[in-house]
Amino acid sequence: MAEEQFLAVAVEAAKNAGQIIRNGFYQTKNVEHKGQVDLVTETDKACEDLIFNHLRKHFPDHKFIGEETSAALGATADLTDDPTWIVDPLDGTTNFVHGFPFVCVSIGLTISKVPTIGVVYNPIMNELFTAVRGKGAFLNDSPIKASSQNELVKALLVTEMLGTSHAGTTRDKATVDDTTNKINNLLFKVREEMARCFDLVHRLGRGAVYLGSSRVPPTHPHYLHTAELSREAMTSLSVSQQTARLLDCTTWTGAGPGLMDAAIKGALEAEKPVGGFKIAKEAGEWTTSNFHPYLPPETYLTCRFFSARKHGLVDAAVRSSPTDRTAVVALPGGIGTLDELFEIMALIQLERIGSTLPVPFLILNYDSYYSKLLDFLNDCQEWGTVAPGEVASLWKVCNGNHEALEYLAEFYNVPSDERNYHLSPQKNQQRTAAAVRDRIRPNSYRATPEDNGRTKY
Repeated sequence: MAEEQFLAVAVEAAKNAGQIIRNGFYQTKNVEHKGQVDLVTETDKACEDLIFNHLRKHFPDHKFIGEETSAALGATADLTDDPTWIVDPLDGTTNFVHGFPFVCVSIGLTISKVPTIGVVYNPIMNELFTAVRGKGAFLNDSPIKASSQNELVKALLVTEMLGTSHAGTTRDKATVDDTTNKINNLLFKVREEMARCFDLVHRLGRGAVYLGSSRVPPTHPHYLHTAELSREAMTSLSVSQQTARLLDCTTWTGAGPGLMDAAIKGALEAEKPVGGFKIAKEAGEWTTSNFHPYLPPETYLTCRFFSARKHGLVDAAVRSSPTDRTAVVALPGGIGTLDELFEIMALIQLERIGSTLPVPFLILNYDSYYSKLLDFLNDCQEWGTVAPGEVASLWKVCNGNHEALEYLAEFYNVPSDERNYHLSPQKNQQRTAAAVRDRIRPNSYRATPEDNGRTKY
């Protein structure tokens, strides 16, 4: 019974501290150094105080050793035979500071110097590891088991690299060490790029994230609608005859051509900041470039890794306080847009988007562009692979800019008499899909080398 009580109290303390870490993860950190490279934040200290107060309330006769307390005293506490709680309130502070989600609360209990209880909680990934001496280890209440494989040559070692032997990768120590070093170097580069993405978001501010096709030319109606939406989302309020802002934030895109370019130009027309995460070559482009044609270099990053780019775009829409007004807007697009759209949809569904507050997610169904996709998702409901009403609860489908702006205004409780949109005639945004197909030749989004990058009608 005592072990069960020890574990329950430790889990409760870890989860309470995890809430502090989760809140602080998306905010500006006040960082101090406790050594040449070791970092400590206010969150470390707040978590340790919370954990120790919680444990002392239940076990006042126990002893306590904390990483931050010991560091402040400049000494290492002695471990005795008394029941002793050993706490690292924020394990992975460097990751925490740089926005890398591998951080955790670590709590252990020793009795007669023997480790008896262990709790490790990652609040960003929502992973809770627990263990009681002699009773096994668990991840989110599921038992953790080691592989029954005891021959190295038959085991899976994280990944495989091409070896020099016809039989495949060799498993000698030199090869394993070389492979591990290559993996570590790659992971470091990915982590470094993610940190640069998070830093850019921190410098420019979070805001409205636009996802859309890179193939749409400036003459296309969808391009014009996107530029209008981006502009009006920043300038469509009128309060006491003074121009105010609906979102009043940074506009974020993939910093590419097409609809991404339209969103950028709309924001610039509204004289609002823009930021982006570009890649060297978008779909439909025939040349590679690490530079944007007109944006200042301090407003965007050229990403080598898609994972870093995606993390940056998701982080750019996070709301860390009730006064933040952000949004994710999915415009017409192809494979890349759909990939990002469904990934964000899944993050919202699983409550892993990283925002402590809800973020409006809009699907711009210009000219019924997404209607067949929506029909497919309705079919998924009939098959039972999607729960009834699940998709509709995750996003808002808007057929035009007025509907999108009204949804954002209602989401952020803007009074109707303060809304002041300047939109083109509604009929230009609400044409039928058949009318669009009659006007535009098949595959009109797609440029060819002969077109020299221009789309024909």
